[in-house]
Amino acid sequence: MRQVKDWSDWLESYYTSFQEAILKYKNAAQQLPLEFMVPDRTRIHIVVVAGRRTDFNEKAYRTKRRTKTEQNIELLHYDNLYDTAKEVVEKATYYDHFSYA
Repeated sequence: MRQVKDWSDWLESYYTSFQEAILKYKNAAQQLPLEFMVPDRTRIHIVVVAGRRTDFNEKAYRTKRRTKTEQNIELLHYDNLYDTAKEVVEKATYYDHFSYA
């Protein structure tokens, strides 16, 4: 959580540097949405990934819910990422629906 605060403080102080990095590496053929040009904390979504499912007990889940409600920060464990990635990989894609024989 300290890293989140440090990152938020940095972003607030150095948004221009962040903006320059985005512009430097963005696809030149695509327009950059306005929200990248103006610092707006309401558009920032923070996710903290720490530990494994077995590390989360009732106290951790309570902290997770409180942090989401009070600070709008999502706390996840690595198993959430694995489960979601596995689910996405197993889904049919647009390409799977067409035969190019």
